[in-house]
Amino acid sequence: MLKATHEAGKEQASLRKMAKMKHAARGYKKVNALKGTGIAPAVRNDDGSTAGLLYSRDVSGIDFGRAAG
Repeated sequence: MLKATHEAGKEQASLRKMAKMKHAARGYKKVNALKGTGIAPAVRNDDGSTAGLLYSRDVSGIDFGRAAG
């Protein structure tokens, strides 16, 4: 996605919007990709499974509702 926004000349605008959102990252590759943009995930799961992310204690109480508009 970042490559596409870069090629379209909209990378900085996309990163500004993404910085306002809460992110969940499943797996170390996603965590590292977000870290490279300066964005930290609100919830992460290093085993890479969706189930592990959904059942993580970190996810309880986090509202992933629309944050950027």
